[in-house]
Amino acid sequence: MRTQRHRTTKWMWRIKLSMLVSCFVFCSGASALIPLEHLVLGDFSKAFDREISTPIDYIYQQSRDKDGLSDRSSIRHAQLYRGFYENGFLLDASCPEQNELVYTASWQRTQALRSAYATLQYIGLDVVIRALASYAHFFEFSREEYLRFIDNHIGNFCSQNLTVISKHQLRLNMQRHFDKTESLYNLPDITNNKLLPSSLKGQIALEEIRKREFAQTIRLFKSFCSWGNDVDNLRLLIPLIRNPQIMAFIFRQLDSERLDWNHDLSRLVIRNHPDSVKVLCRGLICRREQETNFRREFPRAIGSISIGNDMSRLYCNEMLNKDFQVQNQDPKIRSIIDRWTFDEQNIMTSHFISLITGVPDLFIWSQDFSSGKKFLRFSIDESWNRWAKEQVSDLNHNIFYEEPLTLELLDRSLYFNHISGPVSVEFDLNMGEYDRIYQRSGKLTVEFDLKLTRALLKWAREVYLNSPIERDDIRDNVEERLYRVISPQVERAQERFEFAPWEGDLTSILVDEILTQLMLMPNFVVDRWGNELLDIPIRMHYGPFALKYIRHLRLVRDEKKRRSEIIETIEGLSSDPDLVP
Repeated sequence: MRTQRHRTTKWMWRIKLSMLVSCFVFCSGASALIPLEHLVLGDFSKAFDREISTPIDYIYQQSRDKDGLSDRSSIRHAQLYRGFYENGFLLDASCPEQNELVYTASWQRTQALRSAYATLQYIGLDVVIRALASYAHFFEFSREEYLRFIDNHIGNFCSQNLTVISKHQLRLNMQRHFDKTESLYNLPDITNNKLLPSSLKGQIALEEIRKREFAQTIRLFKSFCSWGNDVDNLRLLIPLIRNPQIMAFIFRQLDSERLDWNHDLSRLVIRNHPDSVKVLCRGLICRREQETNFRREFPRAIGSISIGNDMSRLYCNEMLNKDFQVQNQDPKIRSIIDRWTFDEQNIMTSHFISLITGVPDLFIWSQDFSSGKKFLRFSIDESWNRWAKEQVSDLNHNIFYEEPLTLELLDRSLYFNHISGPVSVEFDLNMGEYDRIYQRSGKLTVEFDLKLTRALLKWAREVYLNSPIERDDIRDNVEERLYRVISPQVERAQERFEFAPWEGDLTSILVDEILTQLMLMPNFVVDRWGNELLDIPIRMHYGPFALKYIRHLRLVRDEKKRRSEIIETIEGLSSDPDLVP
């Protein structure tokens, strides 16, 4: 029978999922991720010196576009993040159906549990000590202050029976992460992402957020470091072991699995991942083990289907309702247990998920749990606002017959030959989708020419081709010079139209299109050219409905002019004293 505490925990995690997924985004960082660095006894490996610390790839294999996540990548990351939580819900929901697990010997059950807890401890320590170094740099700790911080927490909270890493090596690793400032761990952050509700920005200062996260990270360090391989006394690991999302994640590691998103099937899938983190305990000594040895030596239950299935059943029978041991407990650990509130335990476990995924826990942003309702409302409002803006944007590209004329750049493939040229720019003047369907075909064409020197085009092309990609100022200079030459000619052409088919800055569009065409011509030869003028045709193709609308505008103008003349005549007659009776 479930306890009230468990039901409340389940409710709270579902609220967190709804809120966080609606604001989903990952912190920006490097374009590729690296595997988890081993925590080893002895000296640092050379690989550690070359390491770039980014969000670890236990779950995700991320890549980012220059300006943010692509649409395809955004879908994948959002689904993986949601899958992380839902996989935990499935583990929790399976418990009423799980039977007791039977091993051939009692020590096998103990070793299976110990290996699962050690894997959690291993991953937890690796993530947390990286994050602690980043938080310390954010708060501008000096090296001496951080070393004192390390010594204090290792000395006071780390178990003497810690075996996944020695306390000496743990201190060296923490020191090394702090010293390698060029590869600090990316802390959870969504403030610069376009998917973040704009109303959330400015709700709380970044320094205050980091202060609260830092406090939770310190609690996580104490929790992971406190366990000393005793499966009956888990000390401060209890809140983490109870959490179904975290343990489902650990079980995927042990079973060499990872979540992935299949775009073809549009659903989450489980893929084989033999390089996942696995810690195998032999007696009281626990070390990370490779796939082959781990599968050969890991204890399996009678009738075992898979390691993951065994661990799911152990979670339901051994971990879900695990409680703190208070009798004969270390005084410092007992003091923390006595002060720990239910809310604090859940906030800490949620922050651990944030450190893994890079998605911050919005409850940490708030002063109390009631603020979560406000944050959720922000996300819902933002979704509706974004939808409304997209609808307005779509209407700009799908104008119906009753709406204004549109001047649209013609598909370049219909008129431009990138081998021989010549350079020209063509537009369609459309009135609704019926005009838009027939590009150029059956339309009335009006043309005017831009006159540019061949030497100017040669210079513009060469500068654009040879300028470094980071030198936007050089390309801006080219565009500004072309703009100054073209703009007066466009204004004179606009004056010759009885009804000019454009308003606004047509010159910028022409500059961009002319430069693009110059770049696309590999056989563009201008060495023989001097200051001779080159005529660049600008063609506008009027659709039938557009012409009808222009005729309507002319009739309205003429009628307005006629009425004005009649009114002026009447007013003139009324003011003539000879005609007044």
